[in-house]
Amino acid sequence: MTLGWDCPILPRSPVSLDDRMKYPTLLLLGACLAIAPFARATDDPAAFRIRFGVLREDKDGNSSLVAETTDLVRKFKATGYRWGFEITTSAANVPFEYQFVFHLPAPPDQVTGDLAKTNPEKPGTTISSEKTRTSETAVIHSFWFDPGDPTGNWQIEIWVNGKLARTISFRVRNE
Repeated sequence: MTLGWDCPILPRSPVSLDDRMKYPTLLLLGACLAIAPFARATDDPAAFRIRFGVLREDKDGNSSLVAETTDLVRKFKATGYRWGFEITTSAANVPFEYQFVFHLPAPPDQVTGDLAKTNPEKPGTTISSEKTRTSETAVIHSFWFDPGDPTGNWQIEIWVNGKLARTISFRVRNE
């Protein structure tokens, strides 16, 4: 038995242009579906690694996370002590947006740095940042303590692309 034009199962009429386009179209659709998880990786908070702890600045002002911890000492800005979080993703050149929200045990006396832009002069126990958009594969956000910042149990929520990516509870104590 020969297959092809002489096969009684297949029609003898020539294949139409619409029929010839079905397979390339299906192939293209399959390829799009196969890469869709990679293109949308930044929509999933699990696609981001978030670390929290003590930071160190180099002479050029670049920060790096040197110790992951949830026990921070309340040392003021003038000492050079910095703490914060790092967000990393493997999705290179794919923009994402992040925001963070602090929940403090008591209102601070003042809010300084970038947080001063989005919070009133008399802050409460919840302090929010602006949304920040970036295409970097690693972002470090550093903070310092000011006189009047409360000791005790703090919490930070880190939101990525509008979804809660991680909540970190940490303690701030005097030296």
